[in-house]
Amino acid sequence: MKDWSEIRGYVTVKLQGQGIERLVNQCVRDGMKVWGIQKPEEQFWLLRIYTKDISRFRRHVRGTGIKVYFQQKHGTANVRQWYRAQWGIVIGVFAFIALLIVLSNRLWGIEISGASPENEHQIRLALDELGVETGSSFFSIPTPEVIQKNVLDALDTAVWIGVQRKGTIFHIQVAEKEPLKERETYTPGHLVATKKGVIVRMFVEKGKAVVDLHDYVKKGQLLVSGQVGDGEKASMTSARGAIFAETWYRTTVETPMQKSISTLTGEHYTKRYLHVGPWRVQFTGFFTEPFSGEFLEEQVTPVYVGPWKLPISLEENVAYEAEEETVELAAKEAKEAALERSRTELLQTLGKDAEIIEEKVLHEQTENGKVKLSLHFRVVENIAEPKPIVQGD
Repeated sequence: MKDWSEIRGYVTVKLQGQGIERLVNQCVRDGMKVWGIQKPEEQFWLLRIYTKDISRFRRHVRGTGIKVYFQQKHGTANVRQWYRAQWGIVIGVFAFIALLIVLSNRLWGIEISGASPENEHQIRLALDELGVETGSSFFSIPTPEVIQKNVLDALDTAVWIGVQRKGTIFHIQVAEKEPLKERETYTPGHLVATKKGVIVRMFVEKGKAVVDLHDYVKKGQLLVSGQVGDGEKASMTSARGAIFAETWYRTTVETPMQKSISTLTGEHYTKRYLHVGPWRVQFTGFFTEPFSGEFLEEQVTPVYVGPWKLPISLEENVAYEAEEETVELAAKEAKEAALERSRTELLQTLGKDAEIIEEKVLHEQTENGKVKLSLHFRVVENIAEPKPIVQGD
């Protein structure tokens, strides 16, 4: 009785007056459950009835002259009744909390420090391409690590970029490359050749050129002298400039006629997890099976309320099906791949000023599933390097 009454909800009633016993009997005959009767005095009773029977009880009391006092309500039904009575306030409180969480997990500001106006404009353009805009949900935009990498790739004049989330604002700090300042004084020196070649272009900023166009020079040969003038008017300076010469390289490269490539089929599945403190609970993607080969993207987004980070985060894992495929290359394709690889490796070695002007295949051989090439390159590059002037030169 007690456990069931706790679930259904009941109320303690105090009755005062004449004819209380007759009133109780009428209620029982009407099918009402009455229990816990106490009679401290003849005209003063305490009893309990179900909350749902209060309206019927009032009808029986009406006209008897008995005073009724509802003293205390018990049970979960009464709690539900209170919530129904206060539904507006309860809904308003939950709506406010929900709205606060939603607004606290949207981006409401982007602050950029340490960047010039031009670089700040470039950064904002890069952020727009990533979908990082004011009002965006943090669950739909990339993580700070991804933003940092993409912005740094888009900005040539930055050496470091830090992206930090503080509440609903992204703080982006930029460390720009310092422009090289021209030194007021220079160590006197010449420009000499780093390798043999034929001069094709000359740009002498300081010093005296001692070679001409189309001259053949050897490694270590003087190109631009740091001594300017003759006799008593001679002075020493730091020779500066760029001497471009045609140089020659012979390389051997080989490439297989088969290569393995990984391709995405377009199939994917998503699993989402809720992190609460040390616990991790999956709530979507229960019936998915992993692919035999897959590429996985993971993103964890913390939940904020205002500036405070909650011990709650959402994790989203998207797995894309990947298939390994072996591609047979034709001899022509393998040859072109070998040439491209040789060009790339050579230019990486020589630097950004170098330019390949001609290439020849001296020998081509196909065996054991590989194409082997012997190549000759004609290159134009800057062959000048500084050499300090030693006393006595």
